[in-house]
Amino acid sequence: MALALLTRADESLAAEWAAGEWPAQGYEVLLVCDTSGDSPGNPWAVFCPSMDVCSAGRDPQDALDMIADAIYEALVDGVKPARGAAYDEVVSYYQELMAAGFPTAEAVVTPAPYSGQ
Repeated sequence: MALALLTRADESLAAEWAAGEWPAQGYEVLLVCDTSGDSPGNPWAVFCPSMDVCSAGRDPQDALDMIADAIYEALVDGVKPARGAAYDEVVSYYQELMAAGFPTAEAVVTPAPYSGQ
């Protein structure tokens, strides 16, 4: 498992988070690398099925940082984690990519407020 921290946060939201209004929890994410060369700048795609968000990065850690931001933004927008049809579709697609031999990884991302440093 990996831990990716948010790279930024609105000060008021960070204060709310620190006050315990939002529990710190992990979100399962799925990473896959595009080996076709079609995504030269950001070959690592990353999906968070329970939040129905995705992102990409130049390497696995960059992808984790980017998805942490996307999860945070979804939380700010009021998205609640769910395991509906979108979750099943993303997991099924990921399994197809694994079976096709694409480099894959799984991690747990825990969004956290930016410390200001």
